[in-house]
Amino acid sequence: MSIEELEKVKFKFHSHMSMEDEHTTTYFSEDGKIGFCNHVPFKNGEPHGRSYRHYWLNGKVYKSKKKFLEAIKDFNP
Repeated sequence: MSIEELEKVKFKFHSHMSMEDEHTTTYFSEDGKIGFCNHVPFKNGEPHGRSYRHYWLNGKVYKSKKKFLEAIKDFNP
């Protein structure tokens, strides 16, 4: 899959989890094969620090965009 094809994938909200120290929002493609999670650290009820994103492809988590983009090159939807 090319980056251009990835940009055309539509993602849907899947879930949100609020914990004392972090909030996480998850999105998946319509077929459920590709997804990502946005993580926002919290402290004293306020966003604190830098947010980050994890990517998901066929059940495997990628913690960097670079590794995810390498893996998706071999992916055929």
